[in-house]
Amino acid sequence: KNLDLGICANKRVLSVLVEKNTSNAKDPSSATSNALAKVLKQDGKVIIGDKALKLYLKDPSKYIDLCAKWHEKTGLPFVFARFSCVQKKALYKQILKKFPKTKIKIPYYILQNYAKTRDLDIKDVRYYLDEVIYHKISTKEKTALKRFVKACKALNLA
Repeated sequence: KNLDLGICANKRVLSVLVEKNTSNAKDPSSATSNALAKVLKQDGKVIIGDKALKLYLKDPSKYIDLCAKWHEKTGLPFVFARFSCVQKKALYKQILKKFPKTKIKIPYYILQNYAKTRDLDIKDVRYYLDEVIYHKISTKEKTALKRFVKACKALNLA
């Protein structure tokens, strides 16, 4: 049972990349990102998460942002994760109802520690959380999900 909540990005994500001019290599922590690279026919090493964000901010010319490539191809956002549950959907729906509408206030000291432990600038972390990713899955995101699943099935990835 799916809820209309996830991790989404439109036009760019900065943290799901393929490194140019490298041998193909999957990122062990994301089957979705590995499949997206295949769907988009992008060769190279797949890198995700904080490590990818740090590398991209340092030198974007060395990387392909897979969300940007997806948007270029489809005109749609990309859904990297979706909140799903096996049971008690109504309960989770009620608990999470206000989440996409609420501006999340992360205490500065937590942001500061997070940025420091990952060797990122706090303003880059804030920008990423406030401007790059979002959580509400609406019509465009559902269309994107369907298109991605269809593309994965065509390549026997799903």
